[in-house]
Amino acid sequence: MAAKSDGAPGFPRNEIPPECPARTEPRAPERCASAQRYTLQDFCWTLCALLVFFSDGASDLWLAADYYLREKYWCFALTLVFVIIPSVVVQVLSFRWFAYDFSETVESSTAAAAVVAASGAEESDFSTKDSGEWGAGRAAAAGGLPG
Repeated sequence: MAAKSDGAPGFPRNEIPPECPARTEPRAPERCASAQRYTLQDFCWTLCALLVFFSDGASDLWLAADYYLREKYWCFALTLVFVIIPSVVVQVLSFRWFAYDFSETVESSTAAAAVVAASGAEESDFSTKDSGEWGAGRAAAAGGLPG
């Protein structure tokens, strides 16, 4: 162990502190494999989620078509706006979060980095992780946050 200047013991980065005992027994292979299995219950929940998702979209389109056929164009337009705009926002945010998470785990020469570069986003645009508040990435890049 390395000692700090104040006399308190310090721990190197890769060493486990004494209050965290090391695991002496490896996990049983059966337990690890069964913990990651895709069960019938998982399949049923996924199927239910997909059915609800597609039936929601179909009912929205059916309602919009009904408004259009009855020549209620304002209701038709509002229905489409309140269905399409939130969907686009969710997709854009999901893509940005995916690209940000993926760019942190893989080297910058991968396809994810190319996708982020092609989207016109900069690294400072992403502030979803460890920022504590929205927009901290841009503010820190501009020197707006206190150190």
